[in-house]
Amino acid sequence: MTIDPISKQLPVRESIATDTSLTSFRLSVLVPVYNERHVVEASLRRVLALRDDLISSLEVIVVDDQSTDGTWEILERVAAADDRVVLLRNERNLGKGAALRKAIERSTGDVSIVHDADLEYDPSDIPSLLVPFAKEGADAVFGSRYLSAPYRRALMHRHTTINKLLTSASNWLTDLNLSDLETCYKAVKTDLLKSIPLRSNDFRVEVELEHARRFNFWMGKTLRPFIGDRVLEIGAGIGTLTNQFIPRELYLASDTNPHYISYLQSYSFGKPYLHVLNVDVEKQEHFEGLERKFDTALIVNVLEHVTDEGLAMRNLWSALETGGRALFVVPQHPALYGTMDEALHYRERYTTAKLELALMEAGFRVEEIFDFNRFSAPLWWLNGKLLRRKRFSRIQLKMLDIVMPILSRIDRVWPWSGLSIIGVGVKD
Repeated sequence: MTIDPISKQLPVRESIATDTSLTSFRLSVLVPVYNERHVVEASLRRVLALRDDLISSLEVIVVDDQSTDGTWEILERVAAADDRVVLLRNERNLGKGAALRKAIERSTGDVSIVHDADLEYDPSDIPSLLVPFAKEGADAVFGSRYLSAPYRRALMHRHTTINKLLTSASNWLTDLNLSDLETCYKAVKTDLLKSIPLRSNDFRVEVELEHARRFNFWMGKTLRPFIGDRVLEIGAGIGTLTNQFIPRELYLASDTNPHYISYLQSYSFGKPYLHVLNVDVEKQEHFEGLERKFDTALIVNVLEHVTDEGLAMRNLWSALETGGRALFVVPQHPALYGTMDEALHYRERYTTAKLELALMEAGFRVEEIFDFNRFSAPLWWLNGKLLRRKRFSRIQLKMLDIVMPILSRIDRVWPWSGLSIIGVGVKD
């Protein structure tokens, strides 16, 4: 397939670069520790002895979770002897997840990997986890104790059986095909890891790293009929919708968050049609060089955050060719505005009339406006207005994810309008 010459005309501006041709990495090893005085020194010295061509530099970030058996004193001695060791301590015992969050905040490497301090795993395995980053532009690599290998250590049968059951349950819920959910070694690009809002304080952090939802697939299916061949996506995030709409003749995924930009640049590896730019929809200068380049502009759950919606819409209008479509997804029902909206920094919730007027004032012809996601409206009212919560609970999210295939099929049955509005405007 030949590359559209238009892609060669895209502006080159400042962006947060991710070099997918890296042959070596700055490695951050994150080590949560609690009461491991008999093994922690030997474990850390094995990590510090690690040498490989794929590792350009090494930092070992150790977080002591208020050990009470003398572990802290041993850690202080190890850190004093090697300046590659960064030693931190929780003010009280909080659990593995909290220790990892603290370590992630201090991590400065290209890739971060979690290492347990109990000698269960061999640090000499770490370089093999870096290979997919160097060769495939991977964003995350999980180790496994169950994949084929020249030899394999015998594990406890009951522990293995329980782990396989948990892994199967996670795979069913997330639609992934992992072989070892509770694996020790998890290597993730540091900028991506910093963007993941981990909340668990205990070993449930293992599951959070594999969490995914089906909702965005339903959103993608709804928007797909309006998507053309040359697409500008504003607020692409980690590419949840992007990966549903590519390949295309030209696809420009944009965001303003440096972590997301870095992730998207890595994701674009091997995809000549996919380009990534830092585009602020309210900055006219960010659209210089993009004029009339696209037949589709996609902006999902962004308009409610901007301060000047008219400027944002006019900027998108300028990027479209004549006959091009702009797709807007915004929250509906001003009466539902509550703590959930405040936590998400929503400026407002829209009505159909408000969105239609905004589209016309920006120069668009309104092709279609329809509501979306009716079944979530009562849940939003319950959490944001009645209970005054700032997010859905994990139980609610899991239940929604499980029943999503059914709910999405009967969404139009509910007698109220949807939580969101989808507006389609055409540039004549």
